[in-house]
Amino acid sequence: RHRHRRASRPLLALAAGSLVAAIVLGAASCWGPGLQDQQAWLGGRRPALLSSLLGAIVGSGVSLDAQEARAISGGGKGYASTTLKGSFEGGDYSGNDFSGSVAKDISFKGSKLVGCRFYKANLNGADLSGVDLTGGSLESADLGEANLAGAVLEQAYISNTILEAKSLKGASFTDAIMPAKVLENLCLRKDVSGATAESLGCP
Repeated sequence: RHRHRRASRPLLALAAGSLVAAIVLGAASCWGPGLQDQQAWLGGRRPALLSSLLGAIVGSGVSLDAQEARAISGGGKGYASTTLKGSFEGGDYSGNDFSGSVAKDISFKGSKLVGCRFYKANLNGADLSGVDLTGGSLESADLGEANLAGAVLEQAYISNTILEAKSLKGASFTDAIMPAKVLENLCLRKDVSGATAESLGCP
């Protein structure tokens, strides 16, 4: 597969991430009165270090596909604030954090996204048809023109942006958490009927 990237960008990104890590390690050696205290201090900051490294990579302009994002994050937990590319169809990405990610026009069709967080993610035009997003979050996500037909959104956290979705036909909202006004407007949509309307408790 062809990759249109400058070879220097990943190196600069990793260098930036290493610099952040070095600063934190140096701070630990100066501030920590003992080895155990230093280890505890660093342990509590591992997520911040990983976030800084990923942020540096994003800042370099490098885009991540499904395989690359898993490799960088060490297990597929670090999609937050990344630009996704390629296909995420039919996979199991349960428990991943996609907060702030750019997934415009990305296909997640039929994927298992249980517990995934898409807070403020750009899902404009994304295909989320048939996904299982049970217990996940779509709060403040850009869902303009997104296809959520047949999606399982049970016990999910939802905000007013769900109203921007292109299709909610056949979606399930059982026990989903959302503002009362959002629920009211969802029940007024033409594609919310039958089992979907029942899952929302529409009158």
